[in-house]
Amino acid sequence: MLLLYILIFFVSLVLLVFSGGKAVESLTRVSHFLKLREFIVAFILMAFAASIPEFFVGISAALNGIPELSLGGVLGANIIILTLGVGLVVLFLGSLEIERETVKRGSILMGAIGLLPLLLILDGELSRIDACVLLLAFIFYITWLFDREELFKKVYDDIESTFLNFKNFLKDSAVFGGSVALLLISSQGIVKTAAFFADFLRVRMGIIGLFLVGAGVALPEIYFSIRAGRAGEAKMILGNLMGCVVITSTLVLGLVALIAPIRIADFSPYGAARIFLLISVLFFLLISRTRNQISKKEGIVLILVYATFVIFEVLIK
Repeated sequence: MLLLYILIFFVSLVLLVFSGGKAVESLTRVSHFLKLREFIVAFILMAFAASIPEFFVGISAALNGIPELSLGGVLGANIIILTLGVGLVVLFLGSLEIERETVKRGSILMGAIGLLPLLLILDGELSRIDACVLLLAFIFYITWLFDREELFKKVYDDIESTFLNFKNFLKDSAVFGGSVALLLISSQGIVKTAAFFADFLRVRMGIIGLFLVGAGVALPEIYFSIRAGRAGEAKMILGNLMGCVVITSTLVLGLVALIAPIRIADFSPYGAARIFLLISVLFFLLISRTRNQISKKEGIVLILVYATFVIFEVLIK
């Protein structure tokens, strides 16, 4: 049984790499045909698609009476995305430009929404009323995003919408859909096998959510961002990462809490996570508001923040 789960884990990693590459290639061509800026395409398509694994994990956990697993997964994934994810992207690319003023303004809203679940659960419960607040926050963010006219300006005027290009568009859309399906399967494979290893090693449920589920959800995001940057589509990266943080913190957690309110009797597995999520958000906001790019040094600092979080969690347990 152990060997089987090890095999499934490595097969899932291979599928993740393959499907992530195909998703980037097809999404780039789709954005060309639609004449949309990469930021909004990344948010609508990739951020939603990459959140599907967390959505299914969360719904499954809620239906099985353990919705706190989803909370741990969301906290863990958001910490990874804002620290390790951004840091690795910067190291691979050398730096990451922050060009649009909308991204800078959006980072404040993203940070506030990312911290909203932590505020709502201070009373020990993420109730159905809290779930409605999260879903309203999601609607507000989407409305704000779509009101930004500069995100929808055409940037590929040299591409004509001919019948042949339309056929290629349909083909690329199908490839993207298949890639998303593989992303879902591979991410779920990683989460399931990681959960088995955690159970085999007798690790607490909160830690499973923070590290194993969170990492399984964040892996597609990180890989997509690196591939997008190396393919010359760096403008898609921040839209993707910010979109994933917002969607998991509002839509996913909101739907999970709507099905089964999340009650936390013991906050010890999440104590450090709350502190480090706050640090991650504040550092991301500081960079995006004061600089036009994220440098390699800042990327290293972000990676060290995540490493400190892991070490701290291991030591206090």
